[in-house]
Amino acid sequence: MSEIKRKLNSDDLSEEKPKKFRNKFDQLMNCFEDLSNELLCEIFDYLDGYRLCKAFSNLNSRFEQLLHSSSVLLKIRYFLIELDQVINIFKQFMFSNRHQIFSIHIDFVFEYSNCFSSFLFDSSFDRLESIIFKDIQSGTLIPILSNLSSLPRLSSLTIERLKVKEKINDIHRLVFVLPKLKYYRISSCDNHHSIILPMAMNNQYSPIEYFVIDHYCSLNELTFLISYTPKLRRLTVHKIKTNDSNITILSSMILANLNSIYLDLHQTAFNVLETFITKKFPNLKSLFIASSNDITFLHAYRWEQLILNNFPQLEKFYFIYDDLLDNEEKYPRFTGRSNQFSSSFWIERQWLFEAEIKDTDIEYTIRSYSKRWYDDMEDNIVNRYVKYSTFTNLTFECIPSSMFEEVMPKEIERVLTITKIYHLEILEKKVSIPALIQIVNLLPDITTLKIHSLSIDETTELTLKELLILCSIKGTSKITKVYLEEIDDVKELDFLFTLCPYMEYFKIRCINTVDIQSFLRIIFKIIKQNNNHHLRSLCFPVQTTDEQIVENIERMINYEKLLSNFTVKHILDTVYLRW
Repeated sequence: MSEIKRKLNSDDLSEEKPKKFRNKFDQLMNCFEDLSNELLCEIFDYLDGYRLCKAFSNLNSRFEQLLHSSSVLLKIRYFLIELDQVINIFKQFMFSNRHQIFSIHIDFVFEYSNCFSSFLFDSSFDRLESIIFKDIQSGTLIPILSNLSSLPRLSSLTIERLKVKEKINDIHRLVFVLPKLKYYRISSCDNHHSIILPMAMNNQYSPIEYFVIDHYCSLNELTFLISYTPKLRRLTVHKIKTNDSNITILSSMILANLNSIYLDLHQTAFNVLETFITKKFPNLKSLFIASSNDITFLHAYRWEQLILNNFPQLEKFYFIYDDLLDNEEKYPRFTGRSNQFSSSFWIERQWLFEAEIKDTDIEYTIRSYSKRWYDDMEDNIVNRYVKYSTFTNLTFECIPSSMFEEVMPKEIERVLTITKIYHLEILEKKVSIPALIQIVNLLPDITTLKIHSLSIDETTELTLKELLILCSIKGTSKITKVYLEEIDDVKELDFLFTLCPYMEYFKIRCINTVDIQSFLRIIFKIIKQNNNHHLRSLCFPVQTTDEQIVENIERMINYEKLLSNFTVKHILDTVYLRW
């Protein structure tokens, strides 16, 4: 097959090619020809249609007949450059194979050319279902769109990185009259244009069901656009700009089929969203909102009322709010009641609130519950309400050392005005012990701690202030479950057992320093030294799937009298030790 791929990417073999290569290729072709037509058609389906025809045409009569049979549909991907000869060759290929072309993806490499705009798509392209135009000028696109309405099967149209030049209204108008179109995606980097289409009349409706808009438009303009798509099922809008005027309230416009919406509202206020979304989409099942700038988006009660009054069938709610620390005037502090997202409304639906800190950025999210590392499926005592009400997780992507002292406390304080934090996760590798002490001290309610790895620096000693903080944490810590992804030094264990004296469950993903038996000896030695009576479960990796590992661990524990009543389970590459 590798030789066939070379054939697909090269011109016909010339007489100058080495005879040895020719013989090898002939042998391979004989094997390839033994494949059934059905299997060949499946292989052809993975290949670019233009290269497929170029490679297999004129090889023999069987391939010639197969290529032109109704069983083979061509998926064309072509980079169109501004050379008349290249454009004419491609036009000729398109016309010659028009009855077999299933999809066309054209990348327009040139800036200004109308050579291709004269190409006529007519009803003879009777198998064409999908078109993608990339980097196309509006002057080239509009003449093409004008004749797409004659295509009997065109159901998908994608226009990527369109160079608009104030023609966006003409483009939408031509697309909305395509009689079979189900999927429409349009993207443009231009932001200096307005959509001024009138409201759709009864005879102007489009059959579009999936509409993706990746160019700037306001919610007011979006209202006019979706008036043309009464059959819409899924709507995605990536660049919603601030309204120039008040939202047009169209109580009579209801999209009963719409079940999924994604809206990027980083320039839009919450009350504008309320006005736009009220009473228009009664059967919505999935809602995804991305926002910033307006702190009202973090008022849970407003969301509860909006959802209860408008979306009785909503099943999935995804929410992202971007906050910043470096401009407190633009991003005001939340002043509402904290922990609003822990009410019964959110818990019953298992829509859970989380926060993530990335440098000076804070990202708040709401998403559906998914099992975390600290969820114990065998623990049936934990009440579901209590479990989900204390689910809130804070993730640190990185901890910038240069501004740690100044920025990090303010970020955590900002998060705590909105919600209590019960679970802490630090993604950064080699987090410093002083930094971890300060973070844990600022989060008194956390019950679980997950860190990638610790940095044990022999040259750095804890300051008196840090030692005092560590001592105070020991008396008030609520952390019962700890997950250390990688351990490089056994001193890390000493520190974690000091930081988390009430630890009940300890998980490690990778042990880089000692073997399993030595690791267990160290753990139980630390437990004895610290007089720790709380730890009851260990989870650690093993490099073998051999069940003998369980017997070895059991024998060692019994022989050295480390535990008296315990169980050892080996599942895949992990051992679970409980006592």
